[in-house]
Amino acid sequence: MINYVPFAQMAAVGLTAHIIERKVERAGHGGRVLYIRIITYVIYAGITMYQWRDLFRYAGRLLGVHVSL
Repeated sequence: MINYVPFAQMAAVGLTAHIIERKVERAGHGGRVLYIRIITYVIYAGITMYQWRDLFRYAGRLLGVHVSL
């Protein structure tokens, strides 16, 4: 079964970042939009790494490997 939580998390982060970027740019601070995008990508990476970790833990359990943490 597919877990849709990471997709919802990424959509929420993307939507929120887009709204903040537009407000910052319209306030006249276009150069600071880059920082918001960097932070957004870091959050995306965190969500992705967490999901990959779960995937490898699950695969390890299926193959009979003891996975700690």
